[in-house]
Amino acid sequence: MNEVIWNEGWHLWDLIRFLQGVGGLNSGCIYRGQSDSSWKLVPNLYRTDVKFSSSDNKSKAELYILAEQDVIDSFFELGALLIPTFRRNPIVDRVIAQHYGVPTQLLDWTVDPLLALYFAVSDLNRTTDAAFYYCYPLRGMQVKTPISFPFHQPLTKLAPPIIDSRIRDQKSVFTFQSFGSGDHFTPLEDRMLKVSPQGAATDPKDEVESFGKVIIPEARRSQILSQLLELGIDASLIYPGLQGIGERIATHARITGYSRRDGRL
Repeated sequence: MNEVIWNEGWHLWDLIRFLQGVGGLNSGCIYRGQSDSSWKLVPNLYRTDVKFSSSDNKSKAELYILAEQDVIDSFFELGALLIPTFRRNPIVDRVIAQHYGVPTQLLDWTVDPLLALYFAVSDLNRTTDAAFYYCYPLRGMQVKTPISFPFHQPLTKLAPPIIDSRIRDQKSVFTFQSFGSGDHFTPLEDRMLKVSPQGAATDPKDEVESFGKVIIPEARRSQILSQLLELGIDASLIYPGLQGIGERIATHARITGYSRRDGRL
């Protein structure tokens, strides 16, 4: 995985130029922002050690799938009257559960690099370096694609159904990834993902065309966030309703020290 540090003199367009140079700005690319650069690319399901018991001598990956199905079933049982009506299947179930906070094997991304950058730097209370990831998976699937678990295929991109405005506004996309070897999920950045030469993808084992990480020093957070706000990339764009408006005002107030522009924050 290619890894660089946000240059002190960079502006937003320098990130765009960098992505262009490494093949990270193609139409198939996806992006993810994390407010702590030490966090690994690990789906929520695997961030807690599974204590799901089994008498069938199952692998750790299989135990996680049993645990995932258990929490998904509980979600659909308890929320039956509140959950949007969709034709259920294994992929749709996981998308809906993930969207409402249930731990699944899906990993959240967006197709908009500036939104991912916003997620990386928006928490001004955090005193850690942030991280911006870019990835161009060579495989994709539809919600109706037949699938079996545990997932043993190469890294695969999934465009979700638009179940509400938040998925639309955040331009959400997910990835499915295999568990890896051993008793612990192998984070994506710790894997030897088979990288294809740009535009080639000639080997059946090729997984990505580009994959990298930009570390954003903590001291750059406020400056980058200010640049994003100037472009209209703020909480009101990402979170519909009053929550987004409130967070937008709070962020502007923290950055500007409550100074007013055009008669309002």
